[in-house]
Amino acid sequence: MIFKNLLNFVNNLFKFIKQKIRSFYLNSSIYNKRIFPSGNSYLKYKASPSLLDCLIKYKKKKIIFKIIF
Repeated sequence: MIFKNLLNFVNNLFKFIKQKIRSFYLNSSIYNKRIFPSGNSYLKYKASPSLLDCLIKYKKKKIIFKIIF
């Protein structure tokens, strides 16, 4: 029982420390610098053809070739 309580205490302690470190990091200037890049760089998006096929509905015609000898 004492061992189980000790493990619970250690587990809760690690969770608490992790939460405090995370909140400290999220409120720091290092985090803000990584989110907002400096400079005037723009993101360019190129849609994939498979995504366009899903969005745009069009009729697919079957072409049948007849070979006559």
